[in-house]
Amino acid sequence: MNRDDVSWRGYWPACPTPFHQDGSYDPESHRALLELYLELGVHGVLINGTTGEWFSQTADERRLVAETAIDQVAGRVPVVVGCAAYTAREAAEIGRHAIAAGAAGVESTPPPYAKTYDDETVAYYEDLASGVDGPILVYNWPHGTAIDIGPELADRLVEIDRVVALKDSTPNAAQFYETTKTVVDRVRVFGPFMSATEREAFKERSAKFRNIRTLTFTNNLGALMQRAAGVVAMGGYNTFCEILSFDKKAIIVPRTRPRLEQFIRARAARNVGLIEMLDADRGRDPHAMATALRQLPQQGLPSDVVVPGLLDGLPNVWRLVAKQLAHPHRGPAPLEEIWSEPAPAQPPAVPPARART
Repeated sequence: MNRDDVSWRGYWPACPTPFHQDGSYDPESHRALLELYLELGVHGVLINGTTGEWFSQTADERRLVAETAIDQVAGRVPVVVGCAAYTAREAAEIGRHAIAAGAAGVESTPPPYAKTYDDETVAYYEDLASGVDGPILVYNWPHGTAIDIGPELADRLVEIDRVVALKDSTPNAAQFYETTKTVVDRVRVFGPFMSATEREAFKERSAKFRNIRTLTFTNNLGALMQRAAGVVAMGGYNTFCEILSFDKKAIIVPRTRPRLEQFIRARAARNVGLIEMLDADRGRDPHAMATALRQLPQQGLPSDVVVPGLLDGLPNVWRLVAKQLAHPHRGPAPLEEIWSEPAPAQPPAVPPARART
């Protein structure tokens, strides 16, 4: 199976997955969005990729999202469903369901978080291909996987049967074109083919029309962060780490559904003075946002904040587990009891650490 076994081409939106305020899936809005895409003449749709927030969904929700999209599109354009997961076994299970539901193919990044070596990445896709009876689109997403699939690795991956396409989101333009030249004879390649000069020319032409607005996007968040005087963000894990790493003043407007951890992280950081936070209601208030933006230049840097014990990981772990280790056969101790215990003898004290990473 190779590029000639599919007809995938043109412009494909990476479709967001709509959610209700309570965090549950909103199929009606999803259907309406897909219908809008089709009216605009897209050539295909990618479901449950990064923008589709597969990581915010249960296994049942992932199946329902795929079924809903496939039903709504009804064969008018190809629907490729993301099946990325931490293991090839889980990805294959999700992929088999998508193919059985009528998907034209499945998409997967290398396993997130694991930061696989090249041989492990190849093994992941080989196992996925052996477990799914349908075309596979390899998704290179360095920002989320810490794996940047270049020409050599891509050359190995496209030799796997069932791999028919590559979606390449590398921030390295030269690498993108080199990878494309290496594999385009065997797989279909989706990515940023428009050069910077062509983008600017397109924006100039678009500016002549009152009803057209152009948006630009870069996935090289590190370069943007480095140049920024301040940051306003929802506060996902990667963004939050980069705010601290680049030592940037920041306003976080976290979501509480479906990603409650954004709110928990932002609230804790605000409480120690690392960032400012607007809750969801104030974040939607233009006056509150304007006030926060005016105050941002006067805000301190994260590195100005001394957080006692920030790097005292071992003493803290020891304090939390000492009670349980002392009574291993009585069952788990209540959390309140563990926290209230006087600290036992600890390793030598670590000097207070600055927040900058």
